Amino acid sequence: LLLWFSFSLSFGYLFAIMSVRRRRMVGSEKEKDIRKAATQDPPNREGLEKFAFENGGFMGRKCRAEAWSALLGIKRPINNITINSIENAQNAYSSQIKLDIDRSLWHVEDEKERLAKRAIVERLINNVFYKYPELHYYQGFHDVVSALYLELDDEQMVFNMLCRLCQCHLRAFMQPSLDSCKPLLALVMVLLQIKDKELHKQLSSSGITGEFFVSWVLTWFTHTFTTQCDIARILDVCISSHPYFIAYLSATLLIENREVLLSVEAEMAAVYSRLSKVSLHDIEDVLGKSQKFCKKYPPRYVLNHRFCGAYKKDLLNSKEL
Repeated sequence: LLLWFSFSLSFGYLFAIMSVRRRRMVGSEKEKDIRKAATQDPPNREGLEKFAFENGGFMGRKCRAEAWSALLGIKRPINNITINSIENAQNAYSSQIKLDIDRSLWHVEDEKERLAKRAIVERLINNVFYKYPELHYYQGFHDVVSALYLELDDEQMVFNMLCRLCQCHLRAFMQPSLDSCKPLLALVMVLLQIKDKELHKQLSSSGITGEFFVSWVLTWFTHTFTTQCDIARILDVCISSHPYFIAYLSATLLIENREVLLSVEAEMAAVYSRLSKVSLHDIEDVLGKSQKFCKKYPPRYVLNHRFCGAYKKDLLNSKEL
């Protein structure tokens, strides 16, 4: 019996080592494939999108840097854009930016490190609006910038990416009025109505409208969730997808939390309280379901769907659909 027990332990240990090595080999091969897709001329966008939605996404910092750069059209060798000091990049929003930054990054425990990262994020944001004075700052943009910097730890690379993101994925949020976001927020409710009529009725009866999801949408959930690996996965899929993918992710997250949301009275305070505590559950499962949802009901299809109803006016104002 003792011999059998020793053999079982040894076999289990050996199996565990082999499993770890196999995962490393698979990960190594995937990293090579990601880099190959990112460095092609032009980049293999379809391949990169496929990798973004696979378990683990772009794997880690180095692969993410290459994949995100390729997806945003940043060609190598990179022609770095000058980053000015905070003093030399003052703009109309500098005071508000500082207020928001001073309230952020509290999860960085070391005070010296936290202050250093805040200074970098503040410099990045000021430079964006110094370079693009026609754009408008919105509260929550600093959460996106912080998440990008924490993941890549490369100020110059993040600035290059921001210069592209604010011209494409985030541009609708950087207009004089947040009215430009209404089509995206309306889309969340339309998608919910298509996929889960009961939950849509519960939210609508409670007075919950698309505006209640503005924080999710404008920050790509970087203000909602705090686990960096989950945030990095959301960034993977948002950067590689249609600018309106965040609406599909929001609707899917609501459906994943449907039991909790349906368990309370259809009253605004009660439902909103539950909305503020939604759980991500299995990140990979949620992202996979969101992708299938987007493929089945792409933005242009939704505009012509019979469920649009009261939301159609807002959807028609979108240049993305």
